Amino acid sequence: MTNFDINKFKNLNTESQRYTRRISFLNSIGIDTQHIEKTVEQAAQNFTGHFKSFVIYGEPQSGKTEMMIALTAKLLDFGYKIVIILLNDNLQLLNQNLDRFRKSGIDPTPVNVCGDIGDGPRKYCYSRPNKT
Repeated sequence: MTNFDINKFKNLNTESQRYTRRISFLNSIGIDTQHIEKTVEQAAQNFTGHFKSFVIYGEPQSGKTEMMIALTAKLLDFGYKIVIILLNDNLQLLNQNLDRFRKSGIDPTPVNVCGDIGDGPRKYCYSRPNKT
């Protein structure tokens, strides 16, 4: 009788593969991820250095949200406990982005945290809740 090892068939460490799963999914639906992968890798290198924040900007429909989903997955894979994404005060855009992040399947599911920051306009962020 041979010993059966379930670990050969079941990957128990999927939590550290969010980024790989996201890129594989995008490729499977025909999305070219070359620019996303390049940008995420460059941003990830900045985080391993002395930079702890940066700004993403671009034209509408240029891939910013998908790149941020992939980068968030990469940062969670690196072990970051909280990823904060600040947006302007456009509620429609906030809801659209939050919906896309939630549908992406990143674990844990993003949450919406709202509040005033100083005397400036209202800011919104997504954060990763602590696991209990």
